[in-house]
Amino acid sequence: MTGAAGLDAIRSLVLQRGRLDVLVLGSGIYERSASPDALMRQFIANVHGPYSLLQAVLPELIASEGLVIFINSTQGLAASPGVGQYAATQHAMRALADSTRAEVNSLGVRVTTIFLGRTATARQAAIFAMEQRPYTPERLIQPKDVAAVAVGLVTLPRTSEVMEIRMRPRLPPLPS
Repeated sequence: MTGAAGLDAIRSLVLQRGRLDVLVLGSGIYERSASPDALMRQFIANVHGPYSLLQAVLPELIASEGLVIFINSTQGLAASPGVGQYAATQHAMRALADSTRAEVNSLGVRVTTIFLGRTATARQAAIFAMEQRPYTPERLIQPKDVAAVAVGLVTLPRTSEVMEIRMRPRLPPLPS
């Protein structure tokens, strides 16, 4: 939804409803490639799209003293071999979250980034297949756990702010 018409439609919907209290930015694509075109696709989907949406609705978030939740990858903290392009987009999202926080925090808007490790999603199943590894979703972060964290952020009293959360799959217990 990076086109002007799509952004205008979302902004119109928000204006019809009268307010926007929470924006979760959690979309994107993942490619492993050395192609400049692949980097551009990922940049458009993972950075340009979410940033454009944020800018389109930021006045409403400021008006409601809302919350912005960036769903990021732990690749936005430290890049792994072979995923530099994707990691670069996640580092860019971290920078956007940090700068947005600095710009709007004094206006009452809270900004949190959730850095996720491997999460049981269709994307992760495809990554495991690409890596030729067995996909065991029960050993990964569950989407409902991420949702629970987001709900916790929404219901957090206004007296505090969580700036970053790092989630990873629970490590298996050591053999006895």
